[in-house]
Amino acid sequence: MYISLKPGLRIKIRDLKTGSVARATVLSLHDEKNIVQVLLSSFPLLKFSPGDRVEFEFPQREDALYIFQTYVLEVSHKECVLQRLGEPKRMQRRKSLRIPANRKAEYLLRTKKKGKKDFYEGLILDISGHGALLAVKEPLSLGSELFLLFKITLPGNKIVPTGMGGKIVREHISLAKNNGEWGYSYGIEFDKPFSALTG
Repeated sequence: MYISLKPGLRIKIRDLKTGSVARATVLSLHDEKNIVQVLLSSFPLLKFSPGDRVEFEFPQREDALYIFQTYVLEVSHKECVLQRLGEPKRMQRRKSLRIPANRKAEYLLRTKKKGKKDFYEGLILDISGHGALLAVKEPLSLGSELFLLFKITLPGNKIVPTGMGGKIVREHISLAKNNGEWGYSYGIEFDKPFSALTG
């Protein structure tokens, strides 16, 4: 996998304990040791200590971004030295603006296994023509495919049920902490554009 991580690249860093995000710039790389040295742009917002687990993300193309899991080796003023842990995760970037929804839904995990398949409760936090942010009660795996059932309101206040197939492309750790019984939040990319929201 070719990834253009290089000095001067602007990235986002997320504190996995608090969910807080700051911007940073890559200063240097040591690929053989998986070390990345960065300059934090908003250092007072994120205070790291050696051993803290953080992740950083950066866009690779218009439709994708990569997320590295890391831990902090050193901190000096605004500079931070990170040790990368394994390979990055590739995530899809949003293709359209999301609309707040807060609408109950049901989802069915699509698997190749035969037998009874159960629907589970979910809550659509926001939605667009290309995807949705879904809060659920049980953890799901990145890359899992599902079918989402929910209701939409048509002109004239007519409510009709609809469904969309999709794939889990991102976990939203910081959002999940604030949703009570909905302890996990995931970005869902639809299999095809949702015509009701794409015009």
